[in-house]
Amino acid sequence: MLGVTQLKLEVQLLQQIVFLLHKSSVEQNQLRNSYSFLIHLNFNVAKAIKPRMIEIIQKRTTTLGSVQPFFSK
Repeated sequence: MLGVTQLKLEVQLLQQIVFLLHKSSVEQNQLRNSYSFLIHLNFNVAKAIKPRMIEIIQKRTTTLGSVQPFFSK
C-alpha cells in the first residue's frame, strides 16, 4: 500500500506533467501559427514578383530586337 505522502507526490507529479504537456501544446500552436503566417507572406511575395519578371524579360527582348544598322546616315 502506498502512503498518503507518496500519493500526494504522485498527484503533484502528474499535475506537473499535465501542465507541461498543455504548455508545450500551446507553444507548438503559437509556433505553427507564426510559421504559417511567414509562409503565407512568402507565398504572396513570390506571386507578386513573377509578373514583374516577365515584364522585365519582355523589355529586354524588345530592346535587343531594335538594333539599327551602322550605316543609317
